[in-house]
Amino acid sequence: MKVCHQGLVDLEVCAGIAEAAETLRTEVPFYPGLGVAGESYSRYELRELDEAEEKRHQHRITRRIRDLYFAVRDAELRKELIKKDREEGSFVLRYWQQ
Repeated sequence: MKVCHQGLVDLEVCAGIAEAAETLRTEVPFYPGLGVAGESYSRYELRELDEAEEKRHQHRITRRIRDLYFAVRDAELRKELIKKDREEGSFVLRYWQQ
């Protein structure tokens, strides 16, 4: 999986989007249950809020990285980025399924 990710990063470097992609990948989600003055949530409610935010956050990151890839002018490089990103996603899925 590390080799696959490094291949993806190498392609992003070639496309000139590596820094932007890494910034997106390391972006921290905003947890609504934290720092809300006067609000009290049960553990169950906090867990639901956190899970919902993590899903929204991952969707936003996936969408923004996709937008980065589609902004690459070189069609062949863009295809390779998408292919490698999907390959990495397959590795992650198989890992969690096992």
